Amino acid sequence: MNTQITIKSVKEIRDIETDTLTGYLVDGMTVPLAEGNRHYMEVQEWLKDNTPEPAYAEEERNDYLLKKKIKSWKKDRQQKVDNIEVTYNNVVYQGDETSQTRMTKAITALPDDDTTIDWTAKDNSTQSLTRVDLKAILLDAGTQQSKIWNQGRPV
Repeated sequence: MNTQITIKSVKEIRDIETDTLTGYLVDGMTVPLAEGNRHYMEVQEWLKDNTPEPAYAEEERNDYLLKKKIKSWKKDRQQKVDNIEVTYNNVVYQGDETSQTRMTKAITALPDDDTTIDWTAKDNSTQSLTRVDLKAILLDAGTQQSKIWNQGRPV
């Protein structure tokens, strides 16, 4: 069989995550890795004297894998931020971003450092907190978030 005349171009098809060969793109047609497939047999014959184009440049794969790693890291980072807890005066408070926003609003709204506001702790108990208390809790939560934000950064 003379495949040199019929096949003009062959490009590998690979799983970008595992770099596993899954088939070939032959003159625009997808050819699976199937021993009984006539087109696959032609490709095998063609490969004896030719080299297929790579599925992607190594740089493309590296970029893909880095983006995947960053996406996973961001998801993990957000989960850690969502679970920030602050212990203040032996009471545990939630320190996630929503809680930090609420604290900031309360700090801004309180007229002075002595006025108190009822604040719900993680265990759902109500605590009377001052602006000074909220600032301390917010500072701890923000410090934890800053550490989490930069911890283990892939790049």
